[in-house]
Amino acid sequence: MSEDASKKLALLAESWTQAAEGYEALLVPRFAPWTHDAIHQLKKHAQWLPTGTCVVPTCGPGHELPLVAEVLGPDRPLVGSDLSYGMIERSKKYAAAIGPQCTVVVADAMMPLCDGKLAAVLTVFGLQQLPDPTEAVRGWCAKLEPMGIAVICFWPPGSVETSGPWDLYSKLLAKHVGVAERKQSSACWDEQLTAAAEAAGTEVLMDSLVEHSMEWPDSDTMWEAMTRSGPWTFTRLRRGDVFMDMIKSEFLESFPLGQGVRHSPTARLLVMRKRATVSTS
Repeated sequence: MSEDASKKLALLAESWTQAAEGYEALLVPRFAPWTHDAIHQLKKHAQWLPTGTCVVPTCGPGHELPLVAEVLGPDRPLVGSDLSYGMIERSKKYAAAIGPQCTVVVADAMMPLCDGKLAAVLTVFGLQQLPDPTEAVRGWCAKLEPMGIAVICFWPPGSVETSGPWDLYSKLLAKHVGVAERKQSSACWDEQLTAAAEAAGTEVLMDSLVEHSMEWPDSDTMWEAMTRSGPWTFTRLRRGDVFMDMIKSEFLESFPLGQGVRHSPTARLLVMRKRATVSTS
């Protein structure tokens, strides 16, 4: 990893540590519909899972861990990971409540999270944060046992909103910076995911765009949540408060003062299953 990439990764980890408390309070409830969609898909396949560990990369503050444990039962080893030590500190309370079969670790989701094969992988809204999402999916799928399941929900690049506050933020950022704050290895990496999963021996069972609505009391509340407790915190740390205040003034001009904001982002939900017999030809 280059020095520049290493610094960006460290800054990303720090941004989520600073955001951890607010993320759990403000964004976890708003992201819950997508989380439950992913959990529902895991539940559909739970009875056919092979023996082995379930991993939850980019587990954030750990709110998904009890949901996964409920679906998979009390005896399934469960490992949650996050790059941010602040997120993992918050996730420890969930792991402790589940029991000794659940562990949480500070770790890079690009690296293997356990030594053995995996029965399942579930991750929600972490894939787009990774430096190489395609390679992450390939790696997770490669470690699945036959009949193992990967459930991955993420914000696809460029198509979360065609209009709305998140789309506006992206346009304002592009206007003032010219490029994305965290550029992945490919601008169209999401187009390569299913091919990577299939090359790793899985079949794609589901590939859907999933839209839900979320509401904010007003645009200022949303701005503060996203830039201090959400993914825009990275830009605040990298560019500074003066830059973000400049963007904020333009952002707020687009919304009626004091009125609620409702928007409907679209996530992509993938479900992959490792083939029972993988051809070596």
